Amino acid sequence: MVRHDQEGACSRDRGADDLQAAGHEAWFVRTDVADRGYGVIRNTQKAGYAGRVFGVDLQAPALTQLAETFGFEASRVESTSAFGPALRAALEAGKPSLVEVDMETIGPYAVPFGGPVLDNKH
Repeated sequence: MVRHDQEGACSRDRGADDLQAAGHEAWFVRTDVADRGYGVIRNTQKAGYAGRVFGVDLQAPALTQLAETFGFEASRVESTSAFGPALRAALEAGKPSLVEVDMETIGPYAVPFGGPVLDNKH
């Protein structure tokens, strides 16, 4: 199984799910877009409230270190070209794995995603 999350969702409630699955020796790969917060909500607030944001920035854990603590294979991707090889290695690991995509290093999306609020602005 491969699951893709955004950091906010991961920090909030995915950890317990992953630990449970790993405890049962389930094999899965999780990719996580790490942008230190709720990026989609941040984009929506910026677009809808004159650039003001509230409650969207997180003090995020070091996800790769946390995953390794629980026996996961873990890697941090700091460029788009590194994603494919990291995902391939995670798929070949045969055990719970995390590929963390560091969006602070990679940079913002070319077109910010924020649902209908932003769709009407582009």
